[in-house]
Amino acid sequence: MDSLRKMTSPTSRVLRSGHQVVVPTAELVPGDVVYLESGDVVGADCRLFEVFNLETDEALLTGEALPIAKVSEPFDDPELPLGDRVNLSFASTTVTKGRGKAVVYATGMASEVGKIAKKLMETNKAKKTPLQKALDKMSWVLLGVAVVSVLIVFGVNKFKISNEVLLYAIGLAIATIPEGLIAVVTLTMSLGVHTLAKKRALVRKLVALESLGSITNICSDKTGTLTQSKMVLVRAWLPEEGFFRISGLGFEPIGEVTKKQQSAHPIDTQVNFASDDKSQPASDNGSEETVVISESNMSAPFRRIVHGAALCNMSEIRKDDETGDWFGIGDPTEIALQVFATKLAMGKPTLSNADNQWKLICEYPFDSSIKRMSVAARNEKTGEKVVFLKGATERVVPCCTGRQDGERVANISPDSLQAYLDPQIQDMARDGLR
Repeated sequence: MDSLRKMTSPTSRVLRSGHQVVVPTAELVPGDVVYLESGDVVGADCRLFEVFNLETDEALLTGEALPIAKVSEPFDDPELPLGDRVNLSFASTTVTKGRGKAVVYATGMASEVGKIAKKLMETNKAKKTPLQKALDKMSWVLLGVAVVSVLIVFGVNKFKISNEVLLYAIGLAIATIPEGLIAVVTLTMSLGVHTLAKKRALVRKLVALESLGSITNICSDKTGTLTQSKMVLVRAWLPEEGFFRISGLGFEPIGEVTKKQQSAHPIDTQVNFASDDKSQPASDNGSEETVVISESNMSAPFRRIVHGAALCNMSEIRKDDETGDWFGIGDPTEIALQVFATKLAMGKPTLSNADNQWKLICEYPFDSSIKRMSVAARNEKTGEKVVFLKGATERVVPCCTGRQDGERVANISPDSLQAYLDPQIQDMARDGLR
């Protein structure tokens, strides 16, 4: 419950008496017109009626790690699943991109998050498992057998109950109860836990073993449980240079960028691009070593990649002054790229300061229809103008006319470039990388 309270937006921007004002979220009522922008936490369940490139992070409700693109058009099906209601924005979700306007239709406990909180507060008793029901049924049967046995003993003695007859009847009744049943059931379940532990499975309650024993497939939402709904850049690749490894987890911009290379050759120009550096045979001219990449020793193409990751980006990473934890505002993919650039001391704030003097001229935000984003930037110090573009491979490749190999740019057709990149994409996909 405390976690749910912390996720509630403290304030919201609404239209009151013809003016846009900021009010506490607790004061929102159905019918309020709410203004949403990138970085806002939605204060109530709303119906969107105006959107501009709006996306929200709904991982806490649907488990979807990627932001959901929103629309304002109505839907005819009233039974749509929660994740498919893209014309609604829900309380406690975060706006990662764009802006929009919406009308509040549910607040507090009537919202989707409120319904979850209400369920958590309910104290319904857990249903008994089939094994527990069978044991309860058997106990009643044994009780009946014990009672019948006592009556038979008393009947044989014509209900002349002496001390000896009473002791005999009690002993017979007790004998009908399997005293070792509890121990046998517990031991059997313990052996089941031991077997699952060998397969790296943890069981908190022994009664769960009965259900697990009849399961063939498990469908689980790992977002927020096994994972944290955070994306991190862990590997990068460049022609003629191969793969780079990036350490560090979460939004904290602490980590190293490393590359394996032959000690006798700073850059091995005979890289087999169809495989990772770790699979390359060691050269006879020198042993393989790991080099830490920094601003002082990075190549010009890699520096350009870092500039693109930082400048062609609408996200921000900040540090909470109270807790000291880092958090991101914006699209998870863009946050991962911004953290990567910041690890190399070349984040967007650093590149835009007085020393570096990079200034954005214009920006074309990511659009789901074209699946790419581009910005034009100018270095005020050198006068250099650059257009940075990022997006889906199938949309970026057709925009390319060449391939940069070190300081040289080689002409290449889009089809040849796609074939050149496919082995690297497949190699990363095999390792579960997006």
